[in-house]
Amino acid sequence: MAEKIISFDIETENTGSDVKHDNKCIISIQLYDGNKEELFYANSVDAHLEMGKERIKSLLNDDYIFVGYYISKFDIPLLREFLEIEIPTSNYIDISFMDKVVEIKKISGKYSLEDVCKEAGVNCSHKKLLEPIIERLKRDPEIIERAKRDGLTIANRNNWTLQFSRDRALNLICGGSAILDAYHEFVKSDGNTDTIFYRYAIGDVKSEYELFCKIKGIN
Repeated sequence: MAEKIISFDIETENTGSDVKHDNKCIISIQLYDGNKEELFYANSVDAHLEMGKERIKSLLNDDYIFVGYYISKFDIPLLREFLEIEIPTSNYIDISFMDKVVEIKKISGKYSLEDVCKEAGVNCSHKKLLEPIIERLKRDPEIIERAKRDGLTIANRNNWTLQFSRDRALNLICGGSAILDAYHEFVKSDGNTDTIFYRYAIGDVKSEYELFCKIKGIN
């Protein structure tokens, strides 16, 4: 019997410079099985996170395999921390550690979902949706000052150059803030599927699903 596959991703409230430790909460859960798009979010009435939690439990009971990019290090631990859901190791595949993807990363020297998708010939253009918001935030004096402070901490902690660390901090702060800004607009729209946040969040699980299928040779 063929495995039942569903791609899985979350978005969090994280406007800091630490990808792992500055997450305040989960704001959305996205699922995609190759046909149906599902998005559950914190400020919803009819698609609340609790419904997403129950949906994941139902899929686990039905022996689905959850696939996603870097989920073993990010999405799954945060799902456990914030929503008390445990996805067993037997029920997920982390695409970022599949042999073919490891090979792509080693050859290209690039590691993000967007970079790996590009190397594999998978569409990941939704990532560019946030760029105008990110560029606007990069000009915010308060964010610039915060990135300078955080960059100094990062440089001292990792023995990196100060400019590299400040650039990294600025990119992370603006990236997370852009997601949150887009999310607030999505909530104001009552969950409109044409909004930047919806297209960005669902774009991730669709790209991850396509990447997994391509790597596995599934049509």
